[in-house]
Formats: sequence, structure tokens, C-alpha cells
Amino acid sequence: MERIERIQKRMMHHLRVLASEIGARPIGTEGNRAASAYIEGVFRGAGLEVETQSFEVPAWSSEGAYLTIHGERLSVQSNTFTAPCDVAAEIFPICTMEQLESSYDLTNKIALLYGELTKEPWVPKGFTIPRL
Repeated sequence: MERIERIQKRMMHHLRVLASEIGARPIGTEGNRAASAYIEGVFRGAGLEVETQSFEVPAWSSEGAYLTIHGERLSVQSNTFTAPCDVAAEIFPICTMEQLESSYDLTNKIALLYGELTKEPWVPKGFTIPRL
């Protein structure tokens, strides 16, 4: 049992380094490079042979995002690789998963997600997170 506890402790340490110390790691960013270097170091430290391959990837950075409603500017969070845009349209607020899954016609509207939908990242369909 002691061996399993040591392994779990090491796994949690690596998770903390990647998620908290290094933080966000979108492809092509400094965080992505830091995470790659960290993982390479861990593998080498475990005695594994490591080979890296360099290749070009598109990089993305947020230059800020905001929403203006009746002259009031609100901060919003854009998704990675969201293209810049200047759009004026009716805002359709969506707060719950039930509302999101409903068959609303969002053509020519801006879907504004808030509330329970923005409390944590979404997991893609078919993807499961293992429990430790």
C-alpha cells in the first residue's frame, strides 16, 4: 500500500506543477514550452530515453475581449484561437445546461453563457476524467 501512496503523491505533485505552477498551456505558448520541458525532465529523471521533435504550430494570444451593452463595456473571456471580430447582434443569455440543450434558434444572435455554465471548464463529449 505504501508504494501506491508514493505513486499517488508523485502524480499529485506533477499535476500541481503542470496545473498550478506552470498554469495554462495553450499550444505555441511559453506555458506549453515549460510543460514540455518539465515532462521531458521527469521522463529523463526516470531513466527513459526522450526524443523531442520541433515543428511549427500556430500561436495564439488574447489581445483582450469585451462586450458592450448599451454603452457599458463588460469583460468577457474568449476561447483559444477565437478570431477577432466586431459584431452587433441581439444577445441571447443562456444560464443552464437545459437552456443550452434546448432547440433555440441562435441564428444572427450572440449566445451569452453565464451562471452554472461558466463555473468550470467543459469536458468534450466522449471524454472521461479518471478518478484518482
